[in-house]
Amino acid sequence: GRLFSSLQVPSTELTKTIRAGNVAACGWLEAMGFTRVHQDGAVQLSVADADPTPFAAVTARLAEYDIVVTTLAAEQEKTPDCRAKFYGLFQEVEKDVPGYSPATKTTYAQCMQELEQPGMLPESVFIATHDGEYVGLSILRRKVTHQDIRFAGGPDCLSQHLTGVRPDHRRRGIALALKLCTVEYARQHGFRRILSNSDNPVMQDLNRKLGFRTGPWLIYNLPIGYRQ
Repeated sequence: GRLFSSLQVPSTELTKTIRAGNVAACGWLEAMGFTRVHQDGAVQLSVADADPTPFAAVTARLAEYDIVVTTLAAEQEKTPDCRAKFYGLFQEVEKDVPGYSPATKTTYAQCMQELEQPGMLPESVFIATHDGEYVGLSILRRKVTHQDIRFAGGPDCLSQHLTGVRPDHRRRGIALALKLCTVEYARQHGFRRILSNSDNPVMQDLNRKLGFRTGPWLIYNLPIGYRQ
């Protein structure tokens, strides 16, 4: 008995994963001393519940800066080099993605390949322009098959991909205006939810303002401590 009583097992943590909607289970874990540490999975916006009214001034303010929001579909009709311009913008805003490295940056071919994916529609790729320059973007993608394992949502959902603005055009409400366009697109086309899993704190804050809520899974930890 003395030998084993003198040994200690290093502190560890017990982890539990609970679906966000399971209020009873979350309450039980918290009562047992578990602490919620983070969420796993995309945050989501209920399109029917989204209210753009508080942000009406944002769109109006864009006109003061001569900012026009259009789509990749519209640009492809009138701008021969629109894809090259789009990639130039993509390169700029991709730098703000957490974990970005020049060694792993998206190549032109990879970017174009992504735009050709079946669920990527040119009319759901929004672009902010200023005097012909592409200064901001926001990309939506839809699920097209049940085998599309990269997409956590169902066919009534849209996935929010990269949203960003060139550094010299920030703090003008462009990202918010682009996000509002994605919500309106979803509403007009009968989608129920928009999912996002951005790790960028700025985008996370913007999502919260628009009404995005916690995704499907919550992670709880319980420190076990030393045992003798």
